[in-house]
Amino acid sequence: MIQSRTSQHQAPHVQQSSTLAKARMRVSPRLLVAPVMILRSRGLTLIELLTTMLLAVVLLTLAVPSFVAQMNRYRATIAANELLATLQYARGQAANLGMTVEICPSAAPPTCVDTHSWDGGWMVYVGNGQVQPLRIFNEMPSVEVTGPKLVEFSSVGSAASGAQFTVEAGDADIRYVCLEITGRSEIQINAECQ
Repeated sequence: MIQSRTSQHQAPHVQQSSTLAKARMRVSPRLLVAPVMILRSRGLTLIELLTTMLLAVVLLTLAVPSFVAQMNRYRATIAANELLATLQYARGQAANLGMTVEICPSAAPPTCVDTHSWDGGWMVYVGNGQVQPLRIFNEMPSVEVTGPKLVEFSSVGSAASGAQFTVEAGDADIRYVCLEITGRSEIQINAECQ
């Protein structure tokens, strides 16, 4: 009886070790292949690299033109908004100070330039015969701004005359900054002032 118990206890152990040995024999060919696969996954083949580069070139070719157009729209919008804010500021200052306030194109403040091109920047000043700049606006690169040679607001905030500014940047839609004689100003896209 003692022997039978021992053999019963040994039998499962012997069976387990033979099962493990068989399992090891089945796994061992995979273990030999695994290092090769690890080495293979450390780099890229020439075909994979060229395919990735080709895909990147195609995506950039599609993305760059739309990016340039977006930047032109952004520049035109910024310039038009800046000009609109200038008109509103000058009108407000004229009413606050009770004096005439003028805006003119200016490449080298505090002097005005006798031109319709506002590309070089502009300045707001009190128009009492002496140029006292209230605010100076610098040139905006890659943007063309055209308008009247001078904009004048009376002491009550009305404009001496209506005006239209044209803001262009590359192939972006043209922005028109419109000034009414009442002093009200607005931006219109692809539609001239009325």
